[in-house]
Amino acid sequence: MKKITYLLFALLLFTSCTARKDADYVSLHPEWCYNSTIYEMNIRQFTPEGTFEAAGKQLDRLKDLGTDILWLMPIYPIGEKGRKGDLGSYYSISDYKSVNPEFGTMEDFGKFLCAAHQKGFKVLLDMVSNHTSLDAEWWKQGHKNWYVLDSAGHQTHEYDWSDIASLNFNNREMRRAMIDVYKFWLDKGVDGFRCDAAGEVPLDFWKEAVPEIKRYGKSILMIAEAEGPQFHKAGFDITYSWKLYHLMNDMAAGKSNADLLRKYLKNEFKYYGCNDIKMNFTSNHDENSNLGPAPVRLGDAVEEMAALTYVLPGIPLVYNGQEVGSYKKLRFFYKDTIDWNSAGASRFTMFYRNFDNLKINISALDCGLRGAPLVELDNDDKGDVFSFSRKNKTSSVVCIFNLSSDTTKVVVDLGLLKGEYRDVNGIDSVELGEKYGLLLHPWEYKVYYKGSSNR
Repeated sequence: MKKITYLLFALLLFTSCTARKDADYVSLHPEWCYNSTIYEMNIRQFTPEGTFEAAGKQLDRLKDLGTDILWLMPIYPIGEKGRKGDLGSYYSISDYKSVNPEFGTMEDFGKFLCAAHQKGFKVLLDMVSNHTSLDAEWWKQGHKNWYVLDSAGHQTHEYDWSDIASLNFNNREMRRAMIDVYKFWLDKGVDGFRCDAAGEVPLDFWKEAVPEIKRYGKSILMIAEAEGPQFHKAGFDITYSWKLYHLMNDMAAGKSNADLLRKYLKNEFKYYGCNDIKMNFTSNHDENSNLGPAPVRLGDAVEEMAALTYVLPGIPLVYNGQEVGSYKKLRFFYKDTIDWNSAGASRFTMFYRNFDNLKINISALDCGLRGAPLVELDNDDKGDVFSFSRKNKTSSVVCIFNLSSDTTKVVVDLGLLKGEYRDVNGIDSVELGEKYGLLLHPWEYKVYYKGSSNR
């Protein structure tokens, strides 16, 4: 009976995607994104200099790591009025069509972009459509009706974002000006955008803007800082896996287990289209500055949770500093350079290099329609251990995760997947039997693979 249940679950994962393929809106993503890893770069904190020029000197290192999409946090001038801290928030933008002099000039940015393209990177800009700074150029130019005003005619803001002014999306002229901003940067040669606070912006704006921006730019990538299938239907390529992020935090803290991961995956396959891409992450600029870096939050589970972001369906995100296991919580409104010499740096660098190359070369792990479906493998400790495969015609991946702080002996039913594999962490040859038994220490995982990309 148990085997029948798990076969039905595997069938559900496959058919839910296949059945929705023709019925739902299917995004057409850029060819270059399917086997990629996104690297979020905080220019201010990335180097002691905090400039485009200094960041450009690190491109060879990032290429060697295996990342190929660079997401730059906002590079625009920051407002003076209501500024927080010494340097202000990157997301309080005063001029959408200029660069922050703290980072360099527009020419310096152009040189960085050119160098990144020459090395094979795609470059995404962080765009903030929800609001501007209080003293933005649009406000100075007299476009007061482009803003949400209170009864006294004063600018308004959301949450505790006291350094920003909310934009009025009921104003058609403002909408057109905002779309023009995206086109301005596409003309500079960028490859797409991460859209900040996308969930705060009316969905009908995105339904208008995203298709127009993608038609204008050709083969560009659009990421929404939001979660929900409606954003994919509006044209976004990628949305956030916030639920997975919180679930991983809970699992690391002993508040959740493999059963809740199964429930999460069932819901994902139920509500999202087969070509909708989710961004998987254990950290980003908000989480690092607010809740602390991943090694602090996740403790001994930090490597295992990062591994999940690569092998579950979706595209992985690496926040700068994670590749050396940095324990530093970066201050958001001040200069606070990443600690590149943290203990265990070589271990984490090797980990990310191994998984980046796995993502590049093993097509079963591709995003969306290009990737293989996730099929759960039965095991005899399902409360703690989540085991699954992803297999296509040219490659196969077997993943076994002990999602607990206990040591466990487990037997995984591989069936026809038995055979000779390689271990992502460096063992050249591992023979997996039809009934594969192994001892897993707390937060230990195994990722085995074979085959080629056939690209």
